[in-house]
Amino acid sequence: MKEFFAIVFALSLCSCSTGQGGGTPEAKLPFGWRNAGLTPNPDSLNKWGTGFAEITHSKGYIFVMDSRVSDPQTLKPTAHRIFISRQGSEEWEEMPLPVDMKAFEIYGDDSGLYVGSYGNGQIWHYEPDSKKWAKLYSMKLTENQRFNVYSIAKFNGGLLASIAGFNDLTDATNSSVGLILHRQPDGTWKNIAPPDSLEICNSIGIRTPLHFTGAKEWCGKLFVVSAECGIWAYDNASWQKLPMPAGYTDEGKDAPYAVELHKDRLYIGQYSYGGVQEIQEDYSRIQADSNFSSEGYRTKTPINVKTLFSTGEHLIVAGGNSGLPKVYMGDKGEPKGWRNLGYDSWCPPGKFRCVALTTYGIDAVGDTLYAAAWEGVFKFPLSDLDSAIAGENSYYKGD
Repeated sequence: MKEFFAIVFALSLCSCSTGQGGGTPEAKLPFGWRNAGLTPNPDSLNKWGTGFAEITHSKGYIFVMDSRVSDPQTLKPTAHRIFISRQGSEEWEEMPLPVDMKAFEIYGDDSGLYVGSYGNGQIWHYEPDSKKWAKLYSMKLTENQRFNVYSIAKFNGGLLASIAGFNDLTDATNSSVGLILHRQPDGTWKNIAPPDSLEICNSIGIRTPLHFTGAKEWCGKLFVVSAECGIWAYDNASWQKLPMPAGYTDEGKDAPYAVELHKDRLYIGQYSYGGVQEIQEDYSRIQADSNFSSEGYRTKTPINVKTLFSTGEHLIVAGGNSGLPKVYMGDKGEPKGWRNLGYDSWCPPGKFRCVALTTYGIDAVGDTLYAAAWEGVFKFPLSDLDSAIAGENSYYKGD
């Protein structure tokens, strides 16, 4: 839980510009990354931290959620904001949200945008053409209960949501509860979380319910990842925890945060120094970017992986360090490793982006790749991708 499990989900405060345009786009570069038209307020950026937390789309609509959790003037808690744009446009609007919604998680599909809320355990659906909201799920909570929606995904064609929180805020040490809700064809919700969730998810010495930050369906099973709970597989009847990677002896060091399906293979991104791993059919893991290769070279991956994204042809990773997205070369022969994606346009002279803390989200809409990052939302033509990585080395020597 982003509030309860602060080690993983702590968000810095921020303030962003609003209204049409969301900021003045910088001059377009002839090649590589360009400003997509949405930038944080520069006067408060350093004070309030990260700018944009998540990005998703529905058909030609693009949605970005910011990381603001407090009003920069009053310091009172406030909800994240969601901005909407269209493919090819650099005009953004802040979306009016339902009064009782506190946006916390976003997920898009062809039907529209799904939003999971903070505190009250609600799930909403937004249809962008009609601009109508519909509440799909709402928990009936007492004054001392708080539940957050941490992730939304799809499984067996139905919506899937991870909800976790406190049953009693006055006794938070032993009252945490986790739900994994799967929407049935008739619109009802089924809780598929294991009954012994608190006992099986205790890797960091805290009674933590099984919850997840990412989920993918692979080989007929559901795979969920949690920095506190590890990787779990669900076969429509029971749950199984995947073993730790070879060489790991401390469960607390195994912190899977992101998951993606790429060319029929499942990849896991670690919210730690673990980099990226490929899941095998026997549930073992192969390191896609070990700290040092046999040649003595270190691979280019973020320390804290925030997002993995597949274009179908390329697997892209982003997260901490410079926030610069990188492209996986391990499925393209030798040399393996990762290559920077558009360093010169990501880090132009005079820009702070190249030392920013994090890129939080990546998505592709039509022929364009989008990145939601600390300093704004940026776009990259997919037609430039192969040219951008052609001159890059897959490894660099460690100091």
